[in-house]
Amino acid sequence: RNATTTHNRRKRSMAMFDVVKDHLDGIGWRYEVTKERALIKSGIQGKTGSFQVIFDVKEDRDIFLVYVISRLDFPEKNRDKIALYLTYCNYALTLGNFELDMNDGEVRYKSSVTVKGSALCDQMVKEMLSISIVMMDRFFEGMVKVSYVGLDPKEAYDEYKQVLSNGGSGDHTEEEETSPAQ
Repeated sequence: RNATTTHNRRKRSMAMFDVVKDHLDGIGWRYEVTKERALIKSGIQGKTGSFQVIFDVKEDRDIFLVYVISRLDFPEKNRDKIALYLTYCNYALTLGNFELDMNDGEVRYKSSVTVKGSALCDQMVKEMLSISIVMMDRFFEGMVKVSYVGLDPKEAYDEYKQVLSNGGSGDHTEEEETSPAQ
């Protein structure tokens, strides 16, 4: 790898970082940038819970990720049930996935894209953010019911599917009411 390739990769990555910041500034979101300038952190209040939002720019690999993380860590005794519920949820998802840290109970929704040979644009940031927030917000209630109410993981997922069949939408493009956490 030569110096020019490394310089161009850094330049593209910095542009990705700036695209994310410009998007957030444009929609009036409050956020903080980590010292390493690799992560942008924010929060959002959804319909079903409060979530942390992390934008991760991996400059060395031309990758951009959005994580929406539950502020509620799930108890160890119920993590196997949460994992099963998330497996049901993940099966039909096309634009991201849920992840569960079995060590501490953290649940997050992840969207990612590689921009190698391309560039990150405002619309991509908007879509990835929207998808991640909507998916976490839609499936979070089931997580809580499985972990704290004792609902069977399959039943929790079937409840969600029933909402869809009664006129609810599983499509991420439907406008959802969510607002940045202040």
